[in-house]
Amino acid sequence: MKISEKDLKQYKQKIIEYLKNNLKQTYFSREEIRKNVFNDSISIHIIDQLFQSLKLDGILGTRVNQQPPAKGIGEGNPKQYRIINRNKLTENKVWKDKLQKVYSSFEEWKDFSEMYGLAKRLGFKDEKEAWDKNPMIQGSVNPKDYKVVKEYIDNKIKKILENYWKDDLTNLYPTEHKVLPKLEMK
Repeated sequence: MKISEKDLKQYKQKIIEYLKNNLKQTYFSREEIRKNVFNDSISIHIIDQLFQSLKLDGILGTRVNQQPPAKGIGEGNPKQYRIINRNKLTENKVWKDKLQKVYSSFEEWKDFSEMYGLAKRLGFKDEKEAWDKNPMIQGSVNPKDYKVVKEYIDNKIKKILENYWKDDLTNLYPTEHKVLPKLEMK
């Protein structure tokens, strides 16, 4: 079944809005888009046409290492797509979130970090340290925006210091002799 150019454009815009609102999500399936964007009101064949069009536009790509369906057991894992050009979805929109919410698993984080040097860019000695500390990070389509969120660090330091110094940091004399704890970013 072929859809009209007008409907194609309208449907693609709905999908693009959904993708914009879910930029932190790594992968999308046809079934997810059908359910969440169209409330199961259009056929999976139309979704296939829309995804093919978004692939041709350079917005979506297919997941590289998908598991093939098991022999004799349905269709296996649903085919998954990923955003390959966020620049076409955003106008350099900066996002902020915890590291472990941005990446779906440690393995995914480690792969990206090793490929692009992300742990070092964030100021950690290795991927494990960054994953364990789970800092608030920000990023966009511009690689210069990928960093630990400064306000998050400032707020953590201020909160620790307020517990150990009196008068909201205006008087820098300790209220009593205490050792400041090691700053943990969670």
